[in-house]
Amino acid sequence: MVSIGITNVVSTFLDHLLSHLGFHQHIVGIVGALFQAMIMIGSLIIGSIVDRNKRYYRTTMFCFYLSFLWLFACSEKTLRGASFCASILALGFFVGPIQPITAELAVEVTFPADENAIVAVQMVFGNLFSAVLLPICNAARHLHLKEYGMRMDYVLLLALCGSGGFFFSTFDAPLLRLKSELAGADNDVQGSRSPLKKSGAAASSFDDEL
Repeated sequence: MVSIGITNVVSTFLDHLLSHLGFHQHIVGIVGALFQAMIMIGSLIIGSIVDRNKRYYRTTMFCFYLSFLWLFACSEKTLRGASFCASILALGFFVGPIQPITAELAVEVTFPADENAIVAVQMVFGNLFSAVLLPICNAARHLHLKEYGMRMDYVLLLALCGSGGFFFSTFDAPLLRLKSELAGADNDVQGSRSPLKKSGAAASSFDDEL
């Protein structure tokens, strides 16, 4: 839900953020499209790495850390122009993969439950959470913390990202699907060795008879 909420809020208010900094409308559209592209690229690259090494926890925490870092960079009032755009795109690259990785992790720990139902539930509640978060951030963006030069909507997103990462850091559940796959692979290996043992025993018996 954290990943979906942050990406939806940033996508919704990106027009206001960039227009406020003096960007023309066609540049705003390009940056918005690139933000969505970076979400997909990050999900593909980081997701493919996780598919190979199965390090769901470490990779998700890594994405939370860097998402918080780049979100904080976006909130810096002195950041302008290309630096702001680069921070937005980097945020998309690292916050985007959190949702598909955690969805795959949910499938792993709830095996043999239906994976389509699990992903559907995550998406539904993520979008419902975004529907609640958007009007709150819309009201908060007009408020400022003058001591720190930050808008309240950034503070809310930083708090959301930080609390999401902290909550996920307590995760400790076995990967049931992975264990099942490994157990199945071991059984296949043992099954393939059994005929060899039987043939060896038959050959030894034949030699004894001779």
